[in-house]
Amino acid sequence: MLTCPYNLQALTSNGLPDGVLTVASTLNFKLNAIAYLNGTGLPTLTVKIVAILTTTTLQVQAFTNNVSQLNYGGTNVSSYTTAAASSLTQPQQDLSSHDYAIVGYSLSQSTGQVVPNTVP
Repeated sequence: MLTCPYNLQALTSNGLPDGVLTVASTLNFKLNAIAYLNGTGLPTLTVKIVAILTTTTLQVQAFTNNVSQLNYGGTNVSSYTTAAASSLTQPQQDLSSHDYAIVGYSLSQSTGQVVPNTVP
């Protein structure tokens, strides 16, 4: 079990049409975690972190009306801008090792760190 810490960060660049967001640091954001994207005058989107791309960029996908149904098309988050004081909030939550196995990651039994799965 991996516990994701609470993390709130302002966007440092405007959101992109393919769901990519830029923040100061992706260090405490976790793959497959649920987060909330909001901005002044914009609806709060419930999103899933689907990729940690770099130390400052990550990609999200929005849920549809039901939190159990991801929008598998690209999520356009370009309305979430720095001018709208947009931010991404990841509440504290527990992720199981299964959450990582689905996307090619697992928890290392020796270190407890999340690592990419290797093909033998």
